[in-house]
Amino acid sequence: NDVASGFSTSEIMSDLNDIILGQSQGFAGVQQTLCQGFSGVNTALLQGFHGVDNAVCTLGYQNQQAFNPNVRSRENVGKTAKRHFTDPSIVCGLLNLNYDKMISDLNTFGFLFESLVERDLRIYSKYNNGELRHFRNNVSGLEIDSIVINEEGEYGAIEIKLGSNQIEEAKTNLLKFYEKVDKKPKFMCIICGLWNNVMKDPDTGIYIIPINALKP
Repeated sequence: NDVASGFSTSEIMSDLNDIILGQSQGFAGVQQTLCQGFSGVNTALLQGFHGVDNAVCTLGYQNQQAFNPNVRSRENVGKTAKRHFTDPSIVCGLLNLNYDKMISDLNTFGFLFESLVERDLRIYSKYNNGELRHFRNNVSGLEIDSIVINEEGEYGAIEIKLGSNQIEEAKTNLLKFYEKVDKKPKFMCIICGLWNNVMKDPDTGIYIIPINALKP
């Protein structure tokens, strides 16, 4: 066999040993390179997931800044923003809420309804190059759920109520707000969940509309 092949057994074994050793060293180098590569990928993934997590937290809710008709007033600066879920259905999913649960807990239902209306108002305001804010006076405690502002700085004051039994309370709030501010709103409105018609209150001039009447 040695003569037929032209190589001795010892030479062949020596060459094989060199090849195996070289392959082992090569595989070790490849393994090290792969490990370094996977380590880099792992770090990048962790950083990416951290960024995604922050983005999800940011995209999960929207801040609604405070408003005051007097732009230079301190009441327009330094107020804590109201925070609403971008999509209230996220809360329903997390809390496993269904129709029966929400009907039996109208307070929670009311909060989610307000977030739903705020979402729509924000979308329509941006569509018209406007913005959405809210009004709160820490001294008197007076609050207005939504203030929609157009490009010219004109604005409307909006109260959001789930039930029609809350309409009178909403009217009272809006009228108090109207008396308080120097720059009067162009309109005042109550958006009601359990309401079917679009109407204007003859005594106060306040509009009362259902949520499905909203549009750009």
